[in-house]
Amino acid sequence: MLDHGSLDLTELREALQSIINDAMRASEVVQRIRALSKKTDPQKVALDVSDIISDAIRLLQREFSDHHALVHLELTRLPRRSSAIEFNYSKSL
Repeated sequence: MLDHGSLDLTELREALQSIINDAMRASEVVQRIRALSKKTDPQKVALDVSDIISDAIRLLQREFSDHHALVHLELTRLPRRSSAIEFNYSKSL
């Protein structure tokens, strides 16, 4: 980005925002792992399956790119206790 001689501020902002988002997700993962290691009673919490799947897809984005895979994900928000999920995977040639 900086080697090209000209600085694209929009591209730089997007790259920095991506780094910040990745760092925040990594921090959340570390917090969850630490919570698992503590000897406390299990807690029940409401989870949104759509959010979990979206996070997983974001974490796997580099792998998809490295393997030239395209992922189209459509999640339908339903009441808290369930989610309808449609997942299509295709590998581009």
